[in-house]
Amino acid sequence: MKTIVYVDMLFLVNFIINMILLKITEIFLRYKSGTVRICLSSAIGAVYAVCMFFPKIDFLYIFPFKMAISVVMVIIAYPKFGFVKTIRSCAVFYLVSFTFAGILLALIYFTDFADGTSPVVKNGIFYFDISLWALVAASAIAYLVIKIASAVFSRNKLLGIRSLCITLSGRECTIPALSDTGNLLTDPVTNSSVVIAEKSELEILFPDGVPDLSYPAESKVRIRVIPYSSLGNEQGMMLGFVPDRITVDGKVARDVVVGISEKALSSANEYNALFNPNILNQNRRL
Repeated sequence: MKTIVYVDMLFLVNFIINMILLKITEIFLRYKSGTVRICLSSAIGAVYAVCMFFPKIDFLYIFPFKMAISVVMVIIAYPKFGFVKTIRSCAVFYLVSFTFAGILLALIYFTDFADGTSPVVKNGIFYFDISLWALVAASAIAYLVIKIASAVFSRNKLLGIRSLCITLSGRECTIPALSDTGNLLTDPVTNSSVVIAEKSELEILFPDGVPDLSYPAESKVRIRVIPYSSLGNEQGMMLGFVPDRITVDGKVARDVVVGISEKALSSANEYNALFNPNILNQNRRL
């Protein structure tokens, strides 16, 4: 079945799509743009799409011009951004656009969203005769896909081996530590997160010996007794202490207790401490 392209519908569909893409981009940029700017930017993109059927200006649809029009749309929609943030905004806009296009093509392929019509390809631009609710469905799915991917990526960035520095009474030690979201151990008295470190790595902090259960009560070091459970040890007790300061790759961690592990934490000795990355987002001070 031959597809008939109506200029007014082509403009309207592209205008709506551009608005959707810009609004989703706005959400990920955490920036609130004005409605007039979003509409103006969307209209420019829609006019550009309509002009693709004019043969005498097909030179406008080579790669540099396509890039330029998208940058212009971003600048109009988000005018207060500097150069670096504008480039970042363009990258987010393209990510949203490509995800949206892929999902829309999948919906057209697996469903009857295109109403049985054939796509029109002109100057590298696709046109489908699809319903408004199909656009809304594709937009919602694209948003969810990007949101989930962004959350997974952010989580993975937090994981890995980091440099953990513990300061106590003017002394400090630096330990390779594994960022582990599964470490949910907390001090039952203060509800502070517990960083677990191997006893041998903490010796430099305690010239008179690393604390144990016989550690003198009058010591200036604030001692904690932390109950825990683990595989093969359902009920255990771990001694801990409150440091003066803990940093992870130079970032200060708040409201943290250091638990002393008698055993090695890594069989390959790749790391000697465990911490939950959420300690870098806590605001309470000791």
